[in-house]
Amino acid sequence: MTTSEKHWQALAEAAEKMALASSEQGEESHAFSEDYQQRKAAFLRDEAEEKRLKKYRKRLIAIVAGLLIGIPTTVFAAKQLYDFVVEKENYEVKVSVKQHSADTSISQEEEVFYKLSLGYVPDGMSDFNEQGMKYWYEDNYGMGGFSFLLWKVNEQADFSELFVASYQEVNFGEHQGVITTTVENESDMSRHAYVLFAEEGFMLEVYVGNDVPEMELTKVLSNVRLEATTAEQGTVYQDYDDLKTMDQQREITVKPLVKTNPQLLGVGEKVALGNVNFTIETVEVRQSIAGLELANFYSSMLERLYEREMIDEAGNLIPYERLSYQRGDGKNTIDQVIDRKWSQPKLVYLTATLESLSNHPIEDLFMQNRLTLLAETKGGWTYASEDMASDPGILSSEIDYLDSHGEGKGYYRLPTIAPKEKRVIHFGYFIDEAQLSQMFLDSFSYGGVTDYIDDLNASDRWWIDIRQ
Repeated sequence: MTTSEKHWQALAEAAEKMALASSEQGEESHAFSEDYQQRKAAFLRDEAEEKRLKKYRKRLIAIVAGLLIGIPTTVFAAKQLYDFVVEKENYEVKVSVKQHSADTSISQEEEVFYKLSLGYVPDGMSDFNEQGMKYWYEDNYGMGGFSFLLWKVNEQADFSELFVASYQEVNFGEHQGVITTTVENESDMSRHAYVLFAEEGFMLEVYVGNDVPEMELTKVLSNVRLEATTAEQGTVYQDYDDLKTMDQQREITVKPLVKTNPQLLGVGEKVALGNVNFTIETVEVRQSIAGLELANFYSSMLERLYEREMIDEAGNLIPYERLSYQRGDGKNTIDQVIDRKWSQPKLVYLTATLESLSNHPIEDLFMQNRLTLLAETKGGWTYASEDMASDPGILSSEIDYLDSHGEGKGYYRLPTIAPKEKRVIHFGYFIDEAQLSQMFLDSFSYGGVTDYIDDLNASDRWWIDIRQ
């Protein structure tokens, strides 16, 4: 077995272990497929990230998505020394590290695992997923904060940032680093930092929310450490060389969803999910949220509606101005506003039935039906794209309303389903009126950090056509 094959096997085994660990111990209460468990594990770790990164780095993340689900691979103890070079050309910043010596007196065969540790966490901020890679302020849940990605660097690594307005080289404690600030956009994370751990041979990539004060940013990154630990406690990382090789070899071509796909269903048709059947009963398009319990909405989405003045005091959804841009390449040009138009938001309100086929309670089912826009193409459908880049609008693709939801961070976790229970649930999505004819549900797909896949006919995908 090659090194690459061993790497992929280890990731698969780790993903299964992570998924199974979240279920009840003792007698098995229900049996989901191995693939379901793996995708659920990826989702639990990364559900907050997909909106953050896919705008400018979809090609990169589509590859990373399948990798960041395992326990750490081996870190070899060798003290590295690197040149750290930052260059800016127009709107692109390149951060390059190149090894120029190593302490060969230390055995290259001794395995050392590292855990990312924050020596300082701002007041009111907490770890989102207990993995130490995502932190949010408790009063701004789901927005901003810190997101960490750990890269193993070997002889050389080159990181590129596009759409950069400015940058500053900074020493965070004993570690060289740089902070970039993007040009104006709608993101709630406009700052991006790199911190080099030269002796350990790692680069820490950090996305920083607009809600993090400059002094707190500096204090957090100045107190970040990589601590030697056990394999079980080690932080997940990605080897830069592995990813670079894969990116060079793999060209992403999307295979459209064919109309004859047996896993393409419609309203009233049943999706079989192991010991659970799921059926969309009705689809209703609403222009008001009046009469719906506000506590059932995902809180950050309601805040967004009010901030962008998409809703009035009576709960009616009102038109908002949406900008369209001439796309820039991020290096020599940036996006330029070329059109302004009014969009009418709608709430797509769905009624569905969940039916348990199990003789035991089901306690770990997550309501993760992504709303995906697909456009008709020859023989089927593929990802919808616009002629011009537009601001994100109202569509988040995640469920915005759910009347059978969990609490706090567990919003998408459904309350325990009793043996043989048949439960009616209501859920919904905010969407622009012009997008109603492109709506498909990617049913119970735990896709990790991105919803972008190469083959829309993949065996692990169940699509439901809810176009209006």
